[in-house]
Amino acid sequence: MKPLWVVLGILPLIGFAATTNAQPMNDILPEVQMQRETAPRSFPYEPGDDVPDGYRVVTTYNGPLLGSGGALFAFHYVLAVVLSSSDFTIGTGSEERDDARNDALIVPLMGPFIALGTEADRPVEEQVLFALDGIAQVASFSVAMSGLMLKQQWLLEIQPTGVRVSAEF
Repeated sequence: MKPLWVVLGILPLIGFAATTNAQPMNDILPEVQMQRETAPRSFPYEPGDDVPDGYRVVTTYNGPLLGSGGALFAFHYVLAVVLSSSDFTIGTGSEERDDARNDALIVPLMGPFIALGTEADRPVEEQVLFALDGIAQVASFSVAMSGLMLKQQWLLEIQPTGVRVSAEF
């Protein structure tokens, strides 16, 4: 594994190399302007409002809540799995501990609380860490689930597809 200072020293060089081959902004601007004109526009919609011509109502999940809650839950769950697999200890607890004392951390949401209740002589630092991890898992899972339950409605501009069907008799 490379030392951290080597990796951090190479990153600015990569960034410099990427910027030296960049196109002038005047060449890119017309393409960006053309893409912006053809992109569908969307607006928030309240139930009961009129739907203007050329638009349709689209119902979606609350993306920011779902994404942030899911990312935070994944982080805290992976943290618990790493602690479980690394035979983690803090403080000066009993030296005759079982190797499987943190196996309950693999259970999502309730694992940290189960691990707290399985060993009586767990150091206070571990108890606080597991309790905070369990609270963070439950809270972030709740945020993600609220993102699934709270729907958003948008008015989305209908874009012509370029396909024309005609019939002559």
